[in-house]
Amino acid sequence: MKCQQAQEWMSERLDGVLEEPRLLSLEEHLGQCAGCAVEWKELQASWELLGQLPEMEPGPLFRAKVWEKIRLEPAPSRTLWSVWRRWIGGVAVAAGLVLVVNLFSTPPATTPAPAVVAAAPVPEWDVDFEVIPSVDALAQEEPLDESLPLGHLSDDYLACSELALDETLEGH
Repeated sequence: MKCQQAQEWMSERLDGVLEEPRLLSLEEHLGQCAGCAVEWKELQASWELLGQLPEMEPGPLFRAKVWEKIRLEPAPSRTLWSVWRRWIGGVAVAAGLVLVVNLFSTPPATTPAPAVVAAAPVPEWDVDFEVIPSVDALAQEEPLDESLPLGHLSDDYLACSELALDETLEGH
């Protein structure tokens, strides 16, 4: 057994999940390799010290503080280069797909032209939908208060969206 394999199995042994055949091989290696035996004793001592530490739990507002920091972080700037780079990347991928399809597709067999079928008339829909603006659009129209409670904006937005959808479905 190599020392690297023994070191990996030491962690499994501490966790109590090392299988019997591997446990025997590890014990044999520790009996023959002084370096690994010293490392095993140090690892056991460290494990015992860690077991004596009290468990720590985050405070009740930890999650809210993290989300608040994320919300207040400025949005990434969209430079002209980043927009072009994304657009060019999409065009390159599409061109590559077209090229691959054209290279590997077989030409269709010559078949007689299909008979012309009259198209069915397309029904006209008289539906007037109200588009609900995005949160970003709302923020641009009226600056958000920095002390806005976490989640307040999204809850209001969802409530308005649900109300608008209900009105639309009831009216038509």
